[in-house]
Amino acid sequence: MSLLHRKSRDRLGALPAAIPHRHDGSAATFSRVLLSAVAGLLVVVPAGLGALAIMRHGAVTEADATGEPMVSFISQGTEKLGEQDARLTGVWAKGAVVHAPPWSGLVSGVSVQIGSAIHSYDTVAQIDGIARQGWSTDHPFYRPLARDDKGDDVTALQSALSDLGYLQRKPSGVMDGATVAAVKAYSKDIGFATAQEVFDPGWIVYLPAAEIIAGKVELAVSAPAPSPGEAILTARDSLSSAAVALASGDLPQPAQQWEVVVGDQKCPLDNSGHIAADCLGVIQDSDAWSAAGDDAGIDVTIRRAEPITAYQVPVASLGVGAEGDHCVWTVHESPATPSGAHEYKAIPVELVQDRPQTGVATVTGLTDGLVIVANPRAALGLISCQ
Repeated sequence: MSLLHRKSRDRLGALPAAIPHRHDGSAATFSRVLLSAVAGLLVVVPAGLGALAIMRHGAVTEADATGEPMVSFISQGTEKLGEQDARLTGVWAKGAVVHAPPWSGLVSGVSVQIGSAIHSYDTVAQIDGIARQGWSTDHPFYRPLARDDKGDDVTALQSALSDLGYLQRKPSGVMDGATVAAVKAYSKDIGFATAQEVFDPGWIVYLPAAEIIAGKVELAVSAPAPSPGEAILTARDSLSSAAVALASGDLPQPAQQWEVVVGDQKCPLDNSGHIAADCLGVIQDSDAWSAAGDDAGIDVTIRRAEPITAYQVPVASLGVGAEGDHCVWTVHESPATPSGAHEYKAIPVELVQDRPQTGVATVTGLTDGLVIVANPRAALGLISCQ
């Protein structure tokens, strides 16, 4: 986009020796609006058929004979993150229920509480003084396992005993002498006075996930152990997805260049405005969710992941291209024409979706120190970026 509008002395004729002031007040009014919007960088000279605006380095800008004064300003950028208020809502998955294994006796100790993170091989409770660990295996154990038994459950037992350091070889699926010796050592460590040769499925609490955050615990010291199959704890509901929306208008695009800020946590967005999956746990654990409750949304801030250098320009300075693109016109001295003539060149810019300000647009694509025409339509008749 390199439209070049050239206004020469030859076309305009001799510049007037004196510049008459307009009396309708329109130039003064426009000047006040733009001066307040663009931090005092505007230069306004009212005129009749010709207008002069003295810019930096003593350059002279000529205006068309439209009866409107040309207003110019000097570009000056600032770094922006484009922070905007938004609302974050989530979709929650119900927490898994952990059931009692085939045990009996009295609850002599409880090792978990609400909010506890339970991992495979953590102790969940003690029944009759025997520690009951939670194991995250492919399937729960359903039968006692003795010497020479075979099956996938034997393989799962051998894998767990190997993880815990009791068995020093690969699982075979056969309950051999080495596996029985490992079971005996394990039984002593969990509290049996006499080593047990037969593995009892009541020793193990089946965990449906490698990590469970307890949301509800239904074990109480000195109470009878819950019957097999009864719930002993329920995992906390988990955030399966979360998306942000602005109070009004669409999310800036591409949204993946933005991030959501919750407290002191930052999480990237995808182009649909959803939180990245690997960040859901961070968001879920924030104090804001805890205060609001799972079913409520929370107020957040979205901002650019990387700051941009942005420029505030009057909306009136923008031209529009055939495809909805935008430009501004900059003023340059023309070496090909008599001294004092100037060129007006269209520079492409990109509108930035930012906090709206009346009469002001935020754009990128400029550099500091450009002389920009603030009212190209009124002063020069420039509308299209083509």
